[in-house]
Parts: sequence; C-alpha cells; structure tokens
Amino acid sequence: MIDYKYYTEEVPKNMRITQVSGIILDEKKRVMIYQEKKGNYRIPGGHPEKNETLEETLKREVLEEVNVTIENISYLGFQEVIGDTKDSYAQVRMLATIKSIGEERPDPAEQETYKRILIPLEELNDYLNWGSVGDEMTEQALNKIKGVE
Repeated sequence: MIDYKYYTEEVPKNMRITQVSGIILDEKKRVMIYQEKKGNYRIPGGHPEKNETLEETLKREVLEEVNVTIENISYLGFQEVIGDTKDSYAQVRMLATIKSIGEERPDPAEQETYKRILIPLEELNDYLNWGSVGDEMTEQALNKIKGVE
C-alpha cells in the first residue's frame, strides 16, 4: 500500500526528489492546471534533471507542459511517497506567479497538447483529488498568499 505524507520543511538531504510541481497563480490568484487526454487534472511539473535546482526544474517543466513563464517562485513543501519503492522519496511542491502565457502547444516529452484552465485556488483539490495531502498543500498555499499580501 502506498502512503503519502505532506511536510513543509525542506526535503531531507538523503531523500531522493522525483518530482517538482507548482501551484502557478495568475494576477487574480487563480491556479493554472491542465487536463490530460485521460481526463485527469494536474498541476504542471516533472522530474528534475541532473544538477538542476528546484526552481530551474519548475520553470522548465511549466514552460514545456503549459507554455507559461513564471516568476516569484517559492518553496511550499514536499509530499513523501512511502511504500512505492524500497526507500521513500519526495515530490516537491512550489508556488509561483505567471509572468506570461504562450499559445497552447505540445509537451515535448509526451507530444500531447493539454487543455489549460484557471480555477480558484480553494477548488484545487476538487480537481486533483489528492485527499488530505492536497488539502494540506492548498491550505499552505492560501496561508502563504495571505502572508505576502
């Protein structure tokens, strides 16, 4: 059985990071998500490349998947995935704002053009269906926004 736990601390040094994804906000504090052909909704992100920082990974993945450039990137936390492999691993979550939105185009990795939509941040987990981990991540993002404003 796979278990997920959400943490707001930095990822432990010895834990492998397999994914960096972001809650990407527009000026109205709406989140950009995309829909795969299968119908699932996702926040943009993906695997870090060798020697790439978390910020560099997020910028590259958001550009590849939804053709959006981002700025004001900050760390939210990580989801620990337990029971999927011998050792648990981390999936990092970041927060950023949209700098510019390009035309929809195919993701170079999947050759799929995703449907992008903007939704209220409060509704994010209604689309993602990540359970309590999604609720914790959304709550943390909302609190961080309130603290910044």
